[in-house]
Amino acid sequence: MRSAQDVVIVGAGAIGAACALELAQRGARVEVLERGDGWAQGCSAGNAGLIVPSHATPLATPAALRDGLRWLGHRQSPFALHLRPALLPWLARFVIACARFRAHDGTGLLRALAVESLQRWAALVPDQLERRGVLCVYAGERGFAAGRHEASAYAACGLRCEVLDGGAAVELEPSLRGPVSGAILYPDEAHGDPQALVMALGEAACAHGARLRTGVEVRGLCPGGVRTAAGEVHADRVVIAAGAWTQRLVARMPVIAGLGCSVDLFDGLAKPSRPVFLHEARVVLTPLADRLRLAGTLELAEPTVKLDTRRLSGVLAAGRKALASQGRWSAATPWVGLRPIAPDGLPIVGPLPGAPEVILASAHAMLGLTLAPVTGRLVADALEGHPPLAELAPGRFRASLRTLSANRKDFDAIG
Repeated sequence: MRSAQDVVIVGAGAIGAACALELAQRGARVEVLERGDGWAQGCSAGNAGLIVPSHATPLATPAALRDGLRWLGHRQSPFALHLRPALLPWLARFVIACARFRAHDGTGLLRALAVESLQRWAALVPDQLERRGVLCVYAGERGFAAGRHEASAYAACGLRCEVLDGGAAVELEPSLRGPVSGAILYPDEAHGDPQALVMALGEAACAHGARLRTGVEVRGLCPGGVRTAAGEVHADRVVIAAGAWTQRLVARMPVIAGLGCSVDLFDGLAKPSRPVFLHEARVVLTPLADRLRLAGTLELAEPTVKLDTRRLSGVLAAGRKALASQGRWSAATPWVGLRPIAPDGLPIVGPLPGAPEVILASAHAMLGLTLAPVTGRLVADALEGHPPLAELAPGRFRASLRTLSANRKDFDAIG
């Protein structure tokens, strides 16, 4: 950076750790405030651990809207909505953002950022990454046809992929049981233990001079810094990387919580050799060193809502159906985390309108781990005075709902 400056980062998850490392490497004096007791204590700890440009799409797409409506009311479906009046403006923006042309533009941007981020992950923590690719498995022919179409589009953008029929998929992954119509292998993608990955970033940041303060609850912004339960902390710049708690610090940002879960299995099953994404169930099977992690579900809810155990049962049922093992499983205590989600399904990265000393880095939804290093780069660039990407800038939400809805093609393009 052009000159050393004080930066306070709120949050020590994947995004906060990546920002701390990038800023410390550029010479900034960095302090990270975390209400937990270390790095990766929130949503960064128990997610599927994937770094996947192939899945770098906005949450708001025509397909997501159709599937979400179809899944409502099904207790074991991958999606649930806890409807409340405060959520209605967010939902209206989400519907508008599901227009096909908007989703297409967002996918191109996220894919490019994810490819860069994967390269950065490989350079930052090569010993923590497994580069065996990701296998997307389709039980039905309809889903497989859609997967082949997506793969063709991805290949045109430079993402390597291989289309496999059902027999070839099972030959590649003998742990798969059934039914398998086909699969798409993305051989260049990566996975790892998400907690270990984030801790590696945080430790590297500390090695470059960053400081982590734990047990610090940030309650809001104040002139020249942040307000905590123990008093004010002052700095030249503030980076908000607080995940699903962003709106409690910056009320005008439409970031809500998307609850997800995972469970680690230890015995009674054959692990796949690489992560497997079960398309119809929206469940990921990630092989880790001594266990298999099953992750899935998305519930749009208040941060205080507890997971419906029937959705966890759906995740376990999908894993049991997909894997060849018939033995008894030994499962760890289920993990529940909150993903931060903006109504257009894109991250929010850039200066806060009216307060350029505050940089937001939030709303990565299910792509926080994938996009962490490139988000660190974008935040550091913003602190050096570079303009933010317009598609990700916080100012994009200043338009009123009436102005957005006046454009009829936003609605006509959905479907």
